[in-house]
Order: sequence, then structure tokens, then C-alpha cells
Amino acid sequence: MSTFHPPLTTLLDITSAHGSRLSPELERLYSGPLGDLPTIEEGVSANLISTLDGIVALSDTEPTGGGELRKDGWHDTAVAGMLRASCDALMIGGTTFRSFPKGKWTASSFCPELHDELADIAKPSLLVVITKSGHLPPIECEELVPRILAVTTPEGASRLTSVPTWSEEMCVVMPSPFSFRNLLSHLATTRGIRNVLAEGGPTLVGALLREDLIRDMFLTLSPMIIGRDISTSPRALVHGISYSPVNAPYGTYTSIRTDGNLLFLRVHY
Repeated sequence: MSTFHPPLTTLLDITSAHGSRLSPELERLYSGPLGDLPTIEEGVSANLISTLDGIVALSDTEPTGGGELRKDGWHDTAVAGMLRASCDALMIGGTTFRSFPKGKWTASSFCPELHDELADIAKPSLLVVITKSGHLPPIECEELVPRILAVTTPEGASRLTSVPTWSEEMCVVMPSPFSFRNLLSHLATTRGIRNVLAEGGPTLVGALLREDLIRDMFLTLSPMIIGRDISTSPRALVHGISYSPVNAPYGTYTSIRTDGNLLFLRVHY
């Protein structure tokens, strides 16, 4: 349990207090209840960290993992842990999984200092990995095997089931053309999933936006500036889709908090 970190400072909060599952200590750190998260019928929540100039990944093959952008921003890992603990499923892209094969995908392991607090409220979460190619490494954490699902193509499933630790039971083959809406319906029907947290990367966020499935965006804004030049290809928050100002998604800020350096934004769409 953490008792020495100060709470976040609330600058704006118009979220509903209903449905919050945080313990008193976690509510103290968050400076209030987390509020309702969208149900799987409504869509998904997304949680990412971005630089001031909008960068969330250093390249299309090199996600940041957040640590490089948050510096010593302990509250960012704490909030991510609270969100993971409040959802039935965590959704990531194949690039993210390949980049962090030993990734700490549970709420309590991601923020060890709050292990007990988060473990007490955490749901038995499912890790959903989106991979068209099926190019994934062996699962290095045995505890992850019963609760990981690879969503892929027929070719991807054939490739993946030849990799040690993966099996047919751990693969879901979605028909073409791929639909995230159909996937969410499948997860609700076959796995009893009630809400999903997407943590990227940018291509996954873009695909979810394309189907208008992101209801709440939790975005940690770092004061860091990375920039771009002709020799680099950092990825912004959304990749694979673009809008004109006429039809671009335009949300409502429902929560703004700060730890004095990072901004914690919640935007409803």
C-alpha cells in the first residue's frame, strides 16, 4: 500500500461517481472515484501517454511503454493500474506484445507499490492481443497462459500455433473483413467480458476510432517534446486514419487532474 504519495490535484471532474470500484486509498490517490467506464456494448476505454507534441511511440516498431515519456511520473503507473483493475479485458496490438514479451500485463504487477490495493479490486482480466500476421513470441509468463487470447487471421493462427506455449484454444480467428465491433460482441458472448481497456499502440487506436468504438480516452500528457525530422518516424496518438475538421471526433473533457507535472485527461466521445 502507498501512504506517502500525495493525491492528484483535480482541476475538472464531471464524471459519474457510480460504478467506481476503487478502495479508499486508491480514491485518495486519484482524488476521487474513477466513475463509470463504458460497457462493451457502448465501446471501449483507451489509455495512453503522449508527449506535448502528440508522440506516443518512437516508431512503428518501437513503442515507448510510457516510462520514457513519464520520467518519474509515478501517478501514471498508478492510474494505469486502477484502469486495468477496473476492466475485464486489456487489449493491445501485436507490436506492443512483441516489444514487451515479459510485460507486466496485470494491474498489480504494473504498479508493484500498489500491489495489494489493486489485487483486492482487480477482475480476472483477459489479455487480448490483435495480430493479423500471427508473428508473436512464446509466452514467457506461465501465469498468463490461461488468460491470453490472440485475435488473428487463418494464416496468423496457423503460424502462431506452431510457436511454443501457444495453442488453438488461445486463438480467435475473425472473418474477413475484420470488425472490432464483431470482436467485442464475441468477447461479451463467449467470455462474459463487460468492459475493455485498450492500451495501443497508435494503429489499434486508429482502428477502434474507425469503427467509432472509443468512448473514453484516458490520456496522460507529458511536457516532453520529441519532434520529427526526415530520419525519424515517431507515431502520434492515432495512426492509419485521418479526418477533416468537419467530421473529426470531438470529445468532451470530463476529468482533468495533475500531479504537478503530468496532466491526466479523460475525454468522452
